[in-house]
Amino acid sequence: MPNPPRKHHFVQAAHIEQFINAGGTLSVYSKNGEDFPGTPKSIFKKRDLNSFVSPDGLDTSFENFVTKRENISFPAIKRISLKREISLEDLPLVIAYLSLSLIRNPTVQIGVVELHRLCAVASAKIMDKNGMFGIPPESLGQGKSMADLIDEGILDFDINNIVYLKYFSEMIEAVFRVLIGGFKWSLLQSPSGNVAISDHPLTFLTPGMDYRAYGIPMGGQNCEIAFPISKHLYLIGRWGDPFQNSDSELAVEQLNMRQAVFANRQVASSEPNSIIKGLVSNYCAIGFQSKANGIEMGDGTPIMLRRGVFPLTQCSTVNCYEFMREVVPLSRLL
Repeated sequence: MPNPPRKHHFVQAAHIEQFINAGGTLSVYSKNGEDFPGTPKSIFKKRDLNSFVSPDGLDTSFENFVTKRENISFPAIKRISLKREISLEDLPLVIAYLSLSLIRNPTVQIGVVELHRLCAVASAKIMDKNGMFGIPPESLGQGKSMADLIDEGILDFDINNIVYLKYFSEMIEAVFRVLIGGFKWSLLQSPSGNVAISDHPLTFLTPGMDYRAYGIPMGGQNCEIAFPISKHLYLIGRWGDPFQNSDSELAVEQLNMRQAVFANRQVASSEPNSIIKGLVSNYCAIGFQSKANGIEMGDGTPIMLRRGVFPLTQCSTVNCYEFMREVVPLSRLL
C-alpha cells in the first residue's frame, strides 16, 4: 500500500489548473523576489497541513476528508468557469468551497496552533504562581521558577496539529453561514485572461475602513469579497446589495492588487505579467495572516486570535495599512 501524501494542497490543484497557459504552467511570483514557472501540482501546498500525531503515529486521514469535500463542491466552480454564470443550484456548493478555502490555509493553522500554545503558557504561569509545580530540577536552572524557564525559552509547549483540524471542522459551517447569508454574488470577467491567484485566494475588506489592531472583519456594510475562479473570472461578493456583472479590466487589476496584499508567499498568473510582478514586490513585506496574541496582565494573559494584514517578519517596521489608501471600491469601477 503506497504511503499517504504528506504535502497537502491548500489551493486545490484542479482549481489552479484553471489558470494555466497553453503549455500547462503558470508564472509564479514570490515575495522573496524570486519568480519561476510552476505547475498546479507544485505550488500552494504545505507538508502535513492536514496531519496530526496520534498514539499510532502520524495520521493523515483528515486529508481524505478535505479531498471529499473538494470533490463535492469543486465541480460547481468549474461549471461557473465554463458557463460564466451562477446558478441557484451551484451557489451553495461554491460557497462551501470558499469556506474551505478560508479555513484550509497555513496562516490559519499557524494562528490556531499559536493560540493554544499561548493558552498553555498562560495556564502554566498561573499554576506556577500558585505553587503547583514546586521547584524545577537543577538541570533546568537553579533557583528559577517555571515561569522563568518559559520566558527564557528553556521550556516550551509542543501543540498537536489536531487543535487546528478541530478548529477547521468547527468553523466551516460558521463561515458558510456568513458567506451565504450576508453576501450577494456576481461575476467579474477578464477577457484578456488577466486574473491572478495567490496562496490566500479569498480576499475581503471594507474600502476606506482601517481596523488597525482589530484585524479585518469578514462582513458588515460595504464589505467586498473576491475569489479568483479562473484566469478569466473573479467571483465577487458584496455585503447587502450585489455588484453588477462586469468585464472591467480596471476592476480585475484592483482585485489582483488585493491578491498580492493577501498572499503570504506567492502569486501566480497564466502568462508572465510585469504588473503582477510589481504588485508582489510592492507588498512583499505584508500578508494576510491569522495571529494569536497574548497580553501580560499580571494574574493572567488574555489571548485573542485576529485576522488581518500584518508584517510577514517580526523585524519589519512597514506600515501595514498603507495599502488601504490604494484600495479603490469596486462600486467605482463596475
